[in-house]
Amino acid sequence: MIVVKKLNESGYREALFGLSLSYGKNKAFESGDISEEEFYGKMANIAQSLCKREGGENKFLRQISVWLDVSAPLYWWKQADQYKVGTVTQSESTMHTLMKCPVTEAMFETDSVTDTEGHYLCSIIIPELEELRQKYVEMTENAPKGMLPHELREYYKDRDKYKKDLIALLPQSFIQRRIWSLNYAVLRNIRAHRSDHFLKEWWFFCKTIPTIVDHPELLLESY
Repeated sequence: MIVVKKLNESGYREALFGLSLSYGKNKAFESGDISEEEFYGKMANIAQSLCKREGGENKFLRQISVWLDVSAPLYWWKQADQYKVGTVTQSESTMHTLMKCPVTEAMFETDSVTDTEGHYLCSIIIPELEELRQKYVEMTENAPKGMLPHELREYYKDRDKYKKDLIALLPQSFIQRRIWSLNYAVLRNIRAHRSDHFLKEWWFFCKTIPTIVDHPELLLESY
């Protein structure tokens, strides 16, 4: 399971104007010899011809920024985190998410696992995680009054053991939501390396991106 939504996109015209400096195309525009529409139309054609050229010629793609809202399993995020250059993510707190409501099957990716593993996850792991969560919440809510500071520290140390166990046992199929900021250069790189990946989440991501960005012509290519 993966959900990908675009929150915002910016920098396209700025990237094209920067590209025009390399080709000396900015002078006619700045002097008023050609219209804004004509200028950006010409630069868009140049950009489309250069977007496939690696080694620096398509560096303008780095200036086109995209903000995505992505919910995906931890095992997918583990691979997505390899794309660190020009990217930033902000995520839901795993512990806050787990502690504020019961641990249920809906919090995990179960479609891609075998029936045996799915049964193990749903009938054993998830109930155990929920039991740990309940013990943690119970100790939090029932903290004794009037404890001395050192006694309270020991009490919470015992309580936090349940949190540590929950973290240790949390499967990679847990779904986490993150806001991911990246650029067109990173998206092209992802599509080049992940379009035929065995994880269905990558296939879906690579197919979805051209349908939600403003300028898919800069990303589309047969890999």
